[in-house]
Amino acid sequence: MKKLLNVTVALLFLFSLAFTFQISGQKDRDLQPDKERARLFEACVTPDRPKPEVEMTRKLGLCGKAIDLPKPPYPEEAKAQNVSGRVRIEIVIDEEGRVIWAKPIEGHSLLLEASVRAACNARYSPERISGRAVKVGSEISYNFVVP
Repeated sequence: MKKLLNVTVALLFLFSLAFTFQISGQKDRDLQPDKERARLFEACVTPDRPKPEVEMTRKLGLCGKAIDLPKPPYPEEAKAQNVSGRVRIEIVIDEEGRVIWAKPIEGHSLLLEASVRAACNARYSPERISGRAVKVGSEISYNFVVP
């Protein structure tokens, strides 16, 4: 009986030790997505980057598949000058639904930077071809109206 108790205590100690290592490793992994997201965002908003190759292009947009489509803030300088209008941004969405590349196509120069930054923060459900996630090219349009 005493042997069984010692074995049980030893096993509990080993399981708790393994669980502690698993949790501490999980904390390190939990920090990685924020660093990765920041790196992807900075790459996305970098001007004049070459467009990544895509396997599929959607000209009609993916608004029905948007998970998070943040609105760009209205730039103060554009407000002061009563600038309004539509801004179109060409985007590339990766296999995980993140916007990894954005470039302005059309719109007033005072509205472009805010629009590109908002587009780079957008998230979509992954596009699949025959069950395989693919990179997709699309567009996002933002309409700015003077308040």
